[in-house]
Amino acid sequence: MFLRRLTIAHKKPDWFTVAVEILIVVLGVFSALQVNNWNTARSDRAEARIFLELLEQDIAQTLDRTDRALETHALSLAATARLIQGIQGEKFDEETLLQDTVAATNLAAPPGTSATFTQRVLSGRLTRIHNQQLRRSLSEYDSFIRFVASQYDVFSGPVTQTRHTLMQASMLNSTGRVKSINELGQLNAVDRQMLINNPLMITALQTAYGVHENIHAFISRIRAQLLTIQTQIRAEQESKA
Repeated sequence: MFLRRLTIAHKKPDWFTVAVEILIVVLGVFSALQVNNWNTARSDRAEARIFLELLEQDIAQTLDRTDRALETHALSLAATARLIQGIQGEKFDEETLLQDTVAATNLAAPPGTSATFTQRVLSGRLTRIHNQQLRRSLSEYDSFIRFVASQYDVFSGPVTQTRHTLMQASMLNSTGRVKSINELGQLNAVDRQMLINNPLMITALQTAYGVHENIHAFISRIRAQLLTIQTQIRAEQESKA
């Protein structure tokens, strides 16, 4: 219909009609593009809000696991220090000796990566998060977590060896029945003289102490990264509110 009118107008020739028809077409195309861009932007904003909500949940859960891991290694550090001091001074804290012998070799698994972030990377949609600082923080956190996970065997090996050494001076609470989670690893007694006289004992405990210090430092850095990401997420959410 438009081409027909355009042809007729051209034959007359009515250039005003031609200009009006062309203007109508241009405005129609422009309006369609604007509506499409608006719908795309609205969809991107909605997707970003969902991503930020899921990411915030991930970070909160990871922070909780991180705090528990820090607590575990703080207790392990204190227990290992008391055993070392007991061997050096040939006198142990009798109130905590049994618990310390177990706690000295407790390890907490490092926090994992964010499933929400990983999914975003794999889908190629990370660039839709326009906050570059948040994207950088997430990438740095993910890289550091993967590095720590790759080094976990380096950490756990010496602590496992320390556990084997401590077992030489330990007597487990052997009840012959299935134990509750609270009873696992409970000791009846510890041979104090073996702790003191075994030359491998002090070396093993000092090695375990160093491992706990390193893990505690790594997890403390992870916690700092998580807090930074949490702050950036909340700032981004406020900007999109």
